[in-house]
Amino acid sequence: MRAIDWNHITITDNYMFGTVFRDPLLCQELLERILNIPIDKVVFTGAEHTLSPEIGARGIRMDVHVADSAGTIYDVEVQNANEGNLERRSRYYLSANDIDCIAPGIAYDEMRNSFVIFICTFDPFGRGLSRYTITPHCKEDGVEMSDGTSRIFVNASAWNTCEDARLKPFLQYLSGDTMVDDDFSKKVDQAVRMVRQQPEWRRNRMKLERYLEEQRIKAIREGRAEGRAEGRAEDQRANAALAAALVEASREQELVEAMLNEDVRQRLLAEFGIHMGS
Repeated sequence: MRAIDWNHITITDNYMFGTVFRDPLLCQELLERILNIPIDKVVFTGAEHTLSPEIGARGIRMDVHVADSAGTIYDVEVQNANEGNLERRSRYYLSANDIDCIAPGIAYDEMRNSFVIFICTFDPFGRGLSRYTITPHCKEDGVEMSDGTSRIFVNASAWNTCEDARLKPFLQYLSGDTMVDDDFSKKVDQAVRMVRQQPEWRRNRMKLERYLEEQRIKAIREGRAEGRAEGRAEDQRANAALAAALVEASREQELVEAMLNEDVRQRLLAEFGIHMGS
C-alpha cells in the first residue's frame, strides 16, 4: 500500500468530506449555500448512511445523509471522477431514500421531500453551468411535477462563472484555492486541517486505503483466474494495462467497479485507448 500524504488530503476526499460535515452547523450551511434556501437544524439519520470508522460499501458511498426539522432528506456525495453513471446513480439514491422513509400504510402525500446532491470537481454534463438542478417536468408543456424530489449536480470547476455570491467562493475552495476569502470556506478548511492531525482518523483512513487496495488486488486476481479458465489471454492483458493506467492516474477505486461491471470496464478501456490483444 502506498504511503498517504496527509497534507494533500482535502475536503474533496470522500472520507474527509464525510468526517468534516458530520458537524451539524457546517452541514446546515453547506446545504443552504448549495440550495440557496434557509434550512432549520439538520439531524443525522443513522450511522448506516454515513461514513463511519467501520469500512463498508454503503457507508463509503453515502458521504452525508441528513434530514431537517421538516423531515426533508438530503443525500450529499463528493464525486472526483466522471464515471458516466451519475444520472442513474442519483435515481438509485432517490429510490433508496423513499424505501428508507416509507412505513407500511403511509399515505403517498406524506412522503418526505428528498434531495440528492452530487458535488463534482468536474462538469458532469459539459454545459458550463456551476449548478444543475434537475426536477421532473411534463415533456409536453414543461410544467413541473411536484413529487418532492430534486437532484442537484454542483460543478466546482465552473466557480469563476458562478453568479451565486454565497456559493461561488466555496466552489473556488473545492477547486483547490485554500486562501479564498470566505468565512464558510475558512471554517471548512480549518476543520480539514484539524481532522488531518487526529491519530484515530488517520488510522481509519488507512483502513479504508487498505480495503480499497485489497479489493483492487482481489479484482485483478479474479479477473486473471477467469481469463485463464476461459482462455481469455487478451482480457488478461487488457485488464493488466487498465490496472496500470488507473494506478498511474490515481484512480484505483474505479478498477474494482471495472472488474465487477463489464460496461464500466469497456468504457475505461476506451477512455485509455486500450485495445483487446494489444
